[in-house]
Amino acid sequence: MAFKLTDEHITQHARDGFTVFRQIVPTSLIADMRREVEAALPQVREKFGPQRQRFSASEEFGMNLKPFNDLNELPGLVDAARQMLSDDHRFTFSCILVNPVIRPYCTQWHRDSGHITSQPGFTGELAEEWANRILWPQYINQYNCPLYADGATWFVPGSQCRMTDTPGEIAAANAHADLFPEGIENRVTGVELERIDYNYTANMPGAVQLFMEPGDFAVYRPHGWHIGNYVHYTNRATLHGWPRSDEEAQWNSDFQKRLAAASEMATATATA
Repeated sequence: MAFKLTDEHITQHARDGFTVFRQIVPTSLIADMRREVEAALPQVREKFGPQRQRFSASEEFGMNLKPFNDLNELPGLVDAARQMLSDDHRFTFSCILVNPVIRPYCTQWHRDSGHITSQPGFTGELAEEWANRILWPQYINQYNCPLYADGATWFVPGSQCRMTDTPGEIAAANAHADLFPEGIENRVTGVELERIDYNYTANMPGAVQLFMEPGDFAVYRPHGWHIGNYVHYTNRATLHGWPRSDEEAQWNSDFQKRLAAASEMATATATA
């Protein structure tokens, strides 16, 4: 059955910060992309190490990039982007997320906007402009498209629409420092580390796990709280990228320049 975008997809994306287009990618395209990833992975791990969790699809690894480019032009995806985001939105492929092979690993709970909101110039009109923009569902999105079953991504629904964090969210995120002291991987077994990873991940208030099958396609807003929790004994190859319009790209570039100038001025004033 061909994928059809519904009102629930649009509502869920706006309300929760994510939605999943189930089984939108044809099996033939999944097979083509799997073949390229599987052939490249030995070279990737030889170059970057066995715990590497992402790499860029590249001719350096002998990869045929056509299947990955074809994904971005898939008619069902193009139509979904137009209906849910805007007529000008297009998908851009960035990299492939893969499993570590020696031991499990989880990232820290985070919002991708930390590099914006932590800058000294992020005050006044710039902060207000950013706060207004994150309320628009068509701004600041990413996608994950798994080639194998994938439950690594967790998200806190609704957190993408607010600038402030709850005390519970802060405590859950900051527990990372105590739970993962330097060298912990040499002091516990892989099974014990997997349990620590899971408990840290699941302890975030309101968090939900995004279970996806091969050919699903999740669009989510990374300003919301999210995390990746990876095991080493299950194949993972998940395409990662973003939907973006020319207007959004131009606004983002302009905002970054204005923020950099404001931060430079704020730093100079503080050290004068």
